Amino acid sequence: MRIRACSNPKDLSIKKICDTCGNDTVKKCFGVFRVTNYRNKDKYLSYVFDEKAFYVAMEGKDHIRLIAIAVDKESQGRGLGKMALNHLKQLARLKGKHKITLKTEMDKPAFEWWLKQGARVVKKNNSEVEMEIVL
Repeated sequence: MRIRACSNPKDLSIKKICDTCGNDTVKKCFGVFRVTNYRNKDKYLSYVFDEKAFYVAMEGKDHIRLIAIAVDKESQGRGLGKMALNHLKQLARLKGKHKITLKTEMDKPAFEWWLKQGARVVKKNNSEVEMEIVL
């Protein structure tokens, strides 16, 4: 497994994964990642896994905010998402953070995946939910 930090917000591997992951929200996010990195260079965390999965997160005061995690459609179901999440958990612990926070939608397959990964709902707004994973 090749894991690499990604400091370039124009990284074409991330764009390709965004375009091929099957999640419409992530497909629209590539531009947001670029702006996020530009404005918060010291707090931006991004890693790519075998050029088939990635996550983008921001470092907060006591937590890590997951912006996106995605796996290209052809590689889904092979554990790459879980591997990326475990990498993020380990990085969060090393940075002294106590939780990972994220948003998702209850009517999307990702919601069930997050529950299986130990995330819990902390806030609900229609179908959108705020979740956290306590480390």
